[in-house]
Amino acid sequence: MTQTLRRPPNSGPNFYRQLGAASFGTILAQAISLLSVPVITRVYDPEDVGVYAIFMILPNIVIPNLAGKFDVAIPVPRSDAVARQLLGLGAKCIVGITPFLVVIAVLFRLFRPDQQALGSVFFATMVPSYAALAASLVLMQFVLVRTGDFFRLGLVRLIIATTTSLASIAFGLLGLESEGLILGACGGQAAALLLIGIWNKKWLQLRLLEWSNRTTYVLWRFRSFPTVNATTGVFNSLMLIAPFIGIAIYYDDQVLGWFELASRIAAAPIMLAGSIIGSVNARKVAELASTGRRSDRHVFKVMIRMWSIALAPVAIVLLFGPEIVALVFGEAWRQAGTYLQYLAPAFAAQFVASPLSTTITSTRNNKLGGYWNIGAFCTLCITILMVGPEGDTSAFFFWIGAIRFANYVAYQLLILHCARNPAR
Repeated sequence: MTQTLRRPPNSGPNFYRQLGAASFGTILAQAISLLSVPVITRVYDPEDVGVYAIFMILPNIVIPNLAGKFDVAIPVPRSDAVARQLLGLGAKCIVGITPFLVVIAVLFRLFRPDQQALGSVFFATMVPSYAALAASLVLMQFVLVRTGDFFRLGLVRLIIATTTSLASIAFGLLGLESEGLILGACGGQAAALLLIGIWNKKWLQLRLLEWSNRTTYVLWRFRSFPTVNATTGVFNSLMLIAPFIGIAIYYDDQVLGWFELASRIAAAPIMLAGSIIGSVNARKVAELASTGRRSDRHVFKVMIRMWSIALAPVAIVLLFGPEIVALVFGEAWRQAGTYLQYLAPAFAAQFVASPLSTTITSTRNNKLGGYWNIGAFCTLCITILMVGPEGDTSAFFFWIGAIRFANYVAYQLLILHCARNPAR
């Protein structure tokens, strides 16, 4: 079989030109998301946002892993033929696993039996629908990462943000409660998936779902991605949503709504950095690793610059967090600013670590990343179980912030180690 080889490393745009290409749509997307939040907080109540946060728990666990982590492997091989096989393996995982999410969604009502909406047909339908849409979109975005089409990658994120924001606001004005936020999120994913499918129609073929001897070979060659990455990826997803689960168990929907807003505010810069830098960094580190070169100098340089960006916003939040949140989002959301003060240092550490985490997969140090995911998840769960039953929200968010800060600083040290020691 004739294989199409990727062009040699460093023959394309440099790292910062690629960042610029990805930045255009991504920055606009985050701006639209942020500008829509003050409107959304006036259209929906904290309780509605809290129910939406509960709805997102299961999708947020499965979306990063629904494609078996073959998505993050797509930029790694030099051969486009192998990359297409990885795309097909990811598609097979999504098609095969999604039906089981319907059963899980129905059983999920046991988690919150007091929430009748969570046991409805709407909930059981939308959970797997949203998860499948979002996982398919993530899978296709890695095709753009592989081809180096970062400008279109930014446009995809712009479509997601615009469609989600406008649809959520429209449904809220029509009188829908948490259902409006859920439908808006699904609409954004569907619109972006349609667009990216049109752009990459050459990659989309029915034979992607077929199985051959070559598929078996590629599966064996990249077996660490589903066996290690997907397994530990579940722990990573659980770690991110563990505070939501803890709040849902020990506190009420209003506290959950405040925390959702605080997380959404902090997520904007984290997602911006992850979307722009993470994608470009994955390609850069993979190119260096494929030629046996280390990427620690590159990663350390980016890490220092990101910390310098994060310090000023953290200082502002620590000094004026509640006042800023009350002014922008309404007095009813002031408490979210207080929670944001407790969590600001942890969010800053996550802002630095999250986009550079692609270094671990690009250097094939998947097991080390898995060990960190498991350790961080366990320490966070222990903290929640120790502090949550006391019923003190201030202590809860202080200790959650402290343990997450320590975990993400340790993660940065691990990233530097992986950049210095790519797997052979």
